Amino acid sequence: MEVKILPVIALLIVSVGILIGVGLTVLDKFGQASYAISSWNESFTVSMDSENSLAYQNLTQVLGVINSSTGTAVPGTNFTVNLTHGTFILLCNDTILGDLDAVDISYKYKDFESQTKRAMANVVTAVGDIPTTWLALIVMIIMLSIIMGFVLSIFSSRGGR
Repeated sequence: MEVKILPVIALLIVSVGILIGVGLTVLDKFGQASYAISSWNESFTVSMDSENSLAYQNLTQVLGVINSSTGTAVPGTNFTVNLTHGTFILLCNDTILGDLDAVDISYKYKDFESQTKRAMANVVTAVGDIPTTWLALIVMIIMLSIIMGFVLSIFSSRGGR
């Protein structure tokens, strides 16, 4: 190995490191942005004008709200649901649904713990070891081969004496 190709080798190693870093960033962002739509049913006791937290956030659709005691469907004018934060607020106290009544709610939400996210996280974890472990080893081997090249060129220039 000659000293002339040292800048080319250094550029190659830096380029590989940059490509790995960009690839890991893209995979990580793709994994975070992917989700599956899941359905969920839950029951709880409502309190008038107070936020009742649902089990999940990032709701996409409320399928139905039913009074657990009577089985009567609650009209949408009696409550509001914050889809982003996953909170239920009872707006009016009437015969259909009142304060401290039990309610069943069915909804769909974005499940960010999907198989795609787990797969991307596994890839990022596996490939993430390359810059810390393998890239340093490759640089060390290249440096040692350059040193060996210098030593061998010195001994071969003396003509074996």
